[in-house]
Amino acid sequence: MKIHLLSLFLIFAFYNHALTDESKGEDKTERPSVSPPSNLNKTRLVIYEYDFKSETTIYDNKIGQDKGVKTKIDAKYIFEMLHHDLDGHILARYQLVECISGPCDKPMPDVYVDFVQGGQNLKGVYIKLEEGQVPEWNMLLALVHTIQTPAKSGAGDDQVVLTPYGHCSYNFMKPQDMHFVRKIQDCDFNMDKNHTLIDGVVKFDYHQVIDYRQNKKIDADIVFVEATEQFSIKSPLYDKWNLHIHSYTFLEMMNRTRRYMERYCDSELKASQCATDVFGAQPIGRNWRDIINKVSLAPTEIYTPFNLLVEKYRNHFYQKKEEAICDKHSRIFRELVRVVEHTSPKEIQATLEKPENDVVLPVLAEVLGSVGTTETLELAKEYFTKVAPQVLTHYIDSLVYTTNLTTTLLKELKNWIIEEKKGNSSEILDHLFLTTSSLLNRKCLESTSTLNACNNGKDNYPLWFINEITKCEEHQEKCIKNALEVLVNLPIKPTYIYASQFLCSKDVTSSTQLAALNLLSRSDPSFLQMEIIRKLVFIFRNACPNPVTKTEAALALDVLLRGVPEQQLVGSYLLRSESNTSDDPEKWQYFYDSVLQQKESSEKINDYWSNLRSFKLFRPNYHQRALIASSNVHANMIPAGKALHLDLLSKTMLFDTTGISAISDLEAENIENKETTEEIPEAKIQLEILGHRYPAKSAFHGLGQLMSLIWGANGETFKAHESNLVFREFSGKIPLMSGVSLDLNFGGAISLKILGEAEISLWNRHSRIVMLNNVSVTLDAFAQLVTPQTRLDSAKSKISVVGSVVNELTSEFAAKPYSYCNKLSYNNFILKNRYKQYDSMGKKQHSFKDEYKIPCQTLRPSQKISHMCQMIEKDN
Repeated sequence: MKIHLLSLFLIFAFYNHALTDESKGEDKTERPSVSPPSNLNKTRLVIYEYDFKSETTIYDNKIGQDKGVKTKIDAKYIFEMLHHDLDGHILARYQLVECISGPCDKPMPDVYVDFVQGGQNLKGVYIKLEEGQVPEWNMLLALVHTIQTPAKSGAGDDQVVLTPYGHCSYNFMKPQDMHFVRKIQDCDFNMDKNHTLIDGVVKFDYHQVIDYRQNKKIDADIVFVEATEQFSIKSPLYDKWNLHIHSYTFLEMMNRTRRYMERYCDSELKASQCATDVFGAQPIGRNWRDIINKVSLAPTEIYTPFNLLVEKYRNHFYQKKEEAICDKHSRIFRELVRVVEHTSPKEIQATLEKPENDVVLPVLAEVLGSVGTTETLELAKEYFTKVAPQVLTHYIDSLVYTTNLTTTLLKELKNWIIEEKKGNSSEILDHLFLTTSSLLNRKCLESTSTLNACNNGKDNYPLWFINEITKCEEHQEKCIKNALEVLVNLPIKPTYIYASQFLCSKDVTSSTQLAALNLLSRSDPSFLQMEIIRKLVFIFRNACPNPVTKTEAALALDVLLRGVPEQQLVGSYLLRSESNTSDDPEKWQYFYDSVLQQKESSEKINDYWSNLRSFKLFRPNYHQRALIASSNVHANMIPAGKALHLDLLSKTMLFDTTGISAISDLEAENIENKETTEEIPEAKIQLEILGHRYPAKSAFHGLGQLMSLIWGANGETFKAHESNLVFREFSGKIPLMSGVSLDLNFGGAISLKILGEAEISLWNRHSRIVMLNNVSVTLDAFAQLVTPQTRLDSAKSKISVVGSVVNELTSEFAAKPYSYCNKLSYNNFILKNRYKQYDSMGKKQHSFKDEYKIPCQTLRPSQKISHMCQMIEKDN
């Protein structure tokens, strides 16, 4: 131990002597030294001079990055250490020295940054501003983002950090000596608008990589920095549709000067106090969320006036036939939604009041519903109630797809429901209930925490709504059924528990049990409990106190199969019900086809059923192979090559509907003398779009309405439904490390027109129903590089798919079992892909336009359906 201490003492003495000899004859106050300063009012500070070069490119893969539009910045700046405080913080200053080229010629106030010594952890940003001046994103703030880390000191190399893009995954590593790498990706992008109704329809990817290179270990100065950012926008609808933004920044140290000088700030002063008290800088924020909220990123955007855009849509509407649809329907609709958000209520109302706009009033109601702000809700509610009551329900339905789902909107709907209940307006209430339930479901699904709050009864809005809708007296069947039909749009745990009490009970009617099963079929399979599993198995076996219809048995089976393989006992319960003598061939055929479809869709489920069937007790028997039945479950994919992908799953079972039974019992020669049957024939139609079920509409109720429907089914085309919605909307300004910002917006809309044809012949006991679904889907992306004062290079990328999906159902009901043929086909699908890019002067640089026609095709039905189709065609 003594030898080691002596060695250390000799080394220190030699080192001190060398420094003393080297400094003889020189003024110590003028030369930096590693020894403590003799004057406590002086300190050693370092100033660095750097070259800054950046290049930002927007391009499409077909054009290539080399031919994309580019914005470049070439400048010089200094990075100056100003103060070291006793807490280990450093105050430094970024200062522009020279703008050589690019959008950096505007005056840039100095940026002061407070960070932790050693780790470069950001603690605060300060800017010296004149009175009334607003901080702007520029090259200097971009340098703070590039050099200073948003990570927490001492929290490890892998963190979730707050960046200018929201919360991101952060990784810091040291691949080799004097080389460090920072990576940021998987950001949540808390932008002006980030709305989606279809997960995965647009894939937006961002990743950032920064390389830091040191010169030598003693000074640990960063001499080279390479920073890369990459944005990618793609869609699985069409693999060639894309838009990329690439940002590259290079920093190189040109000079380093150490100064022994008077302190700027007292040694007792903190870095933050030094910035404000001594340098007179104003605090901008301690984290990037606060900073970005105060910083100007782009010039004010100018939108097309709302009334002119409505006129454009109206003129296009007149040019097309009522049943026709094209890409402009959905594209202009999305433009209307974007513009109306920046239009005053007074201007909106003035546009609505124009008589020439009456023809497009339902579309304008959907526009206001898609915006879904408090202002548009108050305007639409007041205006449509007084002027166009028939459009009010249209507006309420469109609120389901609002791009602004907020707690304020839910509160307004709650007040509206209370108000309507006092006025006893049943039609408005039906629409409000279903819309509110869907919006609450969207709110619950926003994140894992909100979903847990809803499932555990911790969110007040779903609790209030459930309590309000289920206020029914005991055995008040109609009220209970209505509540279940509304709550089907809100399949969370409290509604699941409510619905489960109406299963397999002697006091519950078939229609109520069917409504309960509908709700359970949409709920999370993890809610399945042993008691509910037993009830569902009893329903499938028709072992309940009341007779069970085939529809109920099929729905109970669907709920059970969704619990596989997590609920291990489900399979054994179902297979134990098998026998060599079938009680219902259609039911068992539906079961076998459902299992087969499940096995094809998941390897895990396939292993579950294969293992279960390997037991001797559950091996496939003759009964399974010899069933004569027509029910089936069949999956199809539209095989449009690389252009379009769409999976379709059809489930068909010969259900015992009272409507078809009533039709089949009618005698063509003796219709007027037909006595009313004991069971009143009725049928309801309920439309579901993107998980939202609209209010059910009665097709007929009673024999009189049924006969009227039959005589009116003469093959004429009628419009069954029309709607427009925005399914994706992303917009905002994104600051880049290259010194400019990215004004980015992309999104998509759907326009849907459902047309129908129906022919029913009692004489031939034959019917044909055709549903023609005309659809227009558009996806647009716009990217522009901007500074707070100017707009620079830009690019637009657009894709559209327009066509029809046809569902034709032909049936013969001369004798039981009824024969039917269900054909699903698509035709006239046209896909367009367009791209244009412009320089900072608005001059078009490169562009292309691709168009593909997807051949018409009838999707292959299952073998059983195909056989029945052949038999029907043969008979006719």
